[in-house]
Amino acid sequence: PDLATTPGRAPEGAMETRLAALFAATLGLETISAEDDFFALGGHSLLAVELTQKIRQEFGRDPGLGALFEQPSVARLARLLDSTALPPSDDGLRPLLRLGSGDAAAPLFVIHPAGGIAWCYGGLARALAPKRSTFGLQAPSLDAAVAPPADMAALAEDYAARVVAAQPEGAINLAGWSVGGIIAQAMAVALQRRGRQVGLLALLDAYPADAWRAEPEPDQGAIYRALLVIAGHDPAQHPELTLDRAPVIDFLRRGGTPLGRLPEAALDGVVRVVEGNNRLVRGHHHARFEGRLVHVRAAHDHAGRALTPAMWAPYATELAVIDVPALHGEMMGPKATAIIAPALLRLMA
Repeated sequence: PDLATTPGRAPEGAMETRLAALFAATLGLETISAEDDFFALGGHSLLAVELTQKIRQEFGRDPGLGALFEQPSVARLARLLDSTALPPSDDGLRPLLRLGSGDAAAPLFVIHPAGGIAWCYGGLARALAPKRSTFGLQAPSLDAAVAPPADMAALAEDYAARVVAAQPEGAINLAGWSVGGIIAQAMAVALQRRGRQVGLLALLDAYPADAWRAEPEPDQGAIYRALLVIAGHDPAQHPELTLDRAPVIDFLRRGGTPLGRLPEAALDGVVRVVEGNNRLVRGHHHARFEGRLVHVRAAHDHAGRALTPAMWAPYATELAVIDVPALHGEMMGPKATAIIAPALLRLMA
């Protein structure tokens, strides 16, 4: 990360001082200023999980991962911990999660990929700040108590209602990676039916449901291969691993990934959402979005496959394409984000 060259305000008081020490230990830095942003200093979701565990051990209070996303500095998190009305621990899995704060301009709503969690957009959210705020939409059915949606249209209506509640006025900006792009296009249609204007509709290497309907129905092993990919592993590099629940979950637990650190119930939710998204995508038939659809293509991927941005042409009045020199799985990585974030800011402006 590009670190500030001038030191910020030193931590003050016992809470800030103790919290700054935990930030420094987690990030491997000598000193932390009160206003330093945990994620801007190189923190990521795995380190965030470790930090929240250290806070729980140090203070006996657990703000949760979601609170750290929203209050990422020593000073802001200290104020939250000092509060006599500390809200219940936030596991970062609620349906609408603030990933980055910006000015008063209309925010960007990013929609989760296959696993239902939007944490992967954290780097993009920080790249868009402070010009734009970013909110992540996450699958409500990560919670076992929430029934899965009947179909993609129902899911899009649910997400559209959440976005409208969060932003009652103005043009709404949407972006989605992979399955998130399919959902984003359906949301844009649902928002227009509600009479709302869609400012940006950006699909990050996402292809229409048509492309997947004719694919062979995945077996149970495919679900666990997908889980490994979501966690950042290449299944081909682990031929010894049996693609079943127990060995894959054990592998993730030992592998030190953020996904492997999730509580058992949350991991169950991810598996449930991956299975459900397969059903939703295969059963979905796109309606036409009356506006410009921007396809951000992973230009280094899909060789030999009939996946092209032109597949979206029947489902939008205008199609624009931005090529990014990356693989599909690298679209939320730092190199791709350095290209995607400025492009999205220009389009939203």
